[in-house]
Amino acid sequence: MKRAMVLLLLCLLSSSVAFAGKKPPRSPAPASTPAPTQAPALALVWTKVGTVGNVTSNYTPVVQLGGSQIRAFSNSNGVTDGNLYLRVGSWSDVGSASQVLKIDSPRDDYIRTSAVVQGASGKYYAILYTGDGYPTQGGYSPSWTTSPDGYNWTWHGPIGIFGRNQSSAAALVVDESRTDDYRFMAWIDLWGGLTLMHSADGTSWSSDLVNVWPFPNEQPQFVTAAKTLYGYHL
Repeated sequence: MKRAMVLLLLCLLSSSVAFAGKKPPRSPAPASTPAPTQAPALALVWTKVGTVGNVTSNYTPVVQLGGSQIRAFSNSNGVTDGNLYLRVGSWSDVGSASQVLKIDSPRDDYIRTSAVVQGASGKYYAILYTGDGYPTQGGYSPSWTTSPDGYNWTWHGPIGIFGRNQSSAAALVVDESRTDDYRFMAWIDLWGGLTLMHSADGTSWSSDLVNVWPFPNEQPQFVTAAKTLYGYHL
């Protein structure tokens, strides 16, 4: 009876976690990473605490640095839209916006949505959806961007495997411990579904073009992604 109850509990826990995407091949965990002593609690209950003050943007990824200190990236400083701006502060309030990236390419000089991730090394990575303005005449493309510190960014250009489109997903997962083609993973909302693209170096990207969105009667948009001990989550 006790064994049956344990199995039932495991089934319930498994069913409460949403996995999305084609499961990438596993790589051994780095030797320096200690095994967790216990699994973290599932984030099934959320509490609204308040609004992060002084953030002006429609699309705002947040990178948490530790404790209550955060870095909020957005595409607006409240006056000018389309560049990458950074505000530093706490969950209750952040400082004024600093422009950290302006793309000079006429075809990609407007940043619409973005996904910003800090790797374990401290480096920053971003997928920026760039086009010629908002609304765009020719569509957007996911673009690859990197930074050593979150302030000084290098734009490496569009990721061209999907061409120009109206995608807007801000979903990026970085696992610096991996050296295979799944070191960088991003999901893009295309053709009414969700498609995984992945890369080992951020320069060469590939995709199996499989729609991994599990809800046929719904269309994904403005998707974000995260990786935990339980897997990949959208």
